[in-house]
Amino acid sequence: MRKTIVFYDGGCPLCSKEIKHYQGIDKQQSVVWKDITTEPSELKKYGVTYERAMQVFHVLSNDGVMKTGAEAFV
Repeated sequence: MRKTIVFYDGGCPLCSKEIKHYQGIDKQQSVVWKDITTEPSELKKYGVTYERAMQVFHVLSNDGVMKTGAEAFV
C-alpha cells in the first residue's frame, strides 16, 4: 500500500512547527513528509513545479491522487 506524501515548506517556521505536530501524531508512520526546500526534485516526479508548491499546499494521497489547498489539508 502506498503512503500519503505531504509536500511542505521546511523553510517556513510556522509550517515546520505545524508539520512537526502532525509528524508527532503519525504514530503508524503512514505519511511521508517531503520538505520541498531540501528535496525540490521530488516534486518533478509528480508534475508539480517548485513555484506552484510554494503557492499551494500539495498532498499525494495513498491512492495516487494529487490534492491541493484545503482539499489536501483535509
